[in-house]
Amino acid sequence: QYLRFVFQTDGDLLLVGVNPLLSSLPSWRGRHEEAFLEAARSSPVTASLVESPREGKLIGLLSSRFFFREAAGAGFALVGDAGLHKDPTPGFGITDALRDARSLARAILAPGDVDAAIVRYWRQRDVDSIDLFHFAKALADPSYFSPMNRLLHQRLPRSPELMARMAAQMDRELSPFEVFTPSVALRWVAGAALSGKLDVVRDFVAIAQRNAQAQRARSERVALLR
Repeated sequence: QYLRFVFQTDGDLLLVGVNPLLSSLPSWRGRHEEAFLEAARSSPVTASLVESPREGKLIGLLSSRFFFREAAGAGFALVGDAGLHKDPTPGFGITDALRDARSLARAILAPGDVDAAIVRYWRQRDVDSIDLFHFAKALADPSYFSPMNRLLHQRLPRSPELMARMAAQMDRELSPFEVFTPSVALRWVAGAALSGKLDVVRDFVAIAQRNAQAQRARSERVALLR
């Protein structure tokens, strides 16, 4: 019913949040504080955290816009959420902002044509970010908890190789779309189909279509970088 999250921030503070399903939002109207505390207290992970005094006020967000902006031009360059805003559910934003700042600094200090180096920074940022942009969008969708993804994550702990690939993905060394190879996924889907779990097959086709769309978007940005 809820997605709860906790982030470390500065000043030894934690940011505690709750994402209710859209269907439950009407029950929050006029009682945001009470509804937030009910949701946080319903999990042992966040229950104790919200009992401490809160710094600042409770803030709500009904909708957000996610985008890629032109990140470089005459006299300007953008880093972090200013130039690229992904769904915050996976918590990629701070890491990407630090990455952008480092890459932009290198472009500015590089010998030669600084303007061209900054444009390359922008195009490389797009290539490095496009897979995570689509992955964040998929992860934030309630449909992510689907028959196919349940199957994948049930099988994941049984394979040391796949666990290593998942760790590499979390360390930004591997695209989220490269953790499960097509041959492995197809083998598991075939096994599910033989056992009568046809919903896994339908879900696999839908996920494959979304992944293909994400890969086309990446190819377009690679071409622009080149």
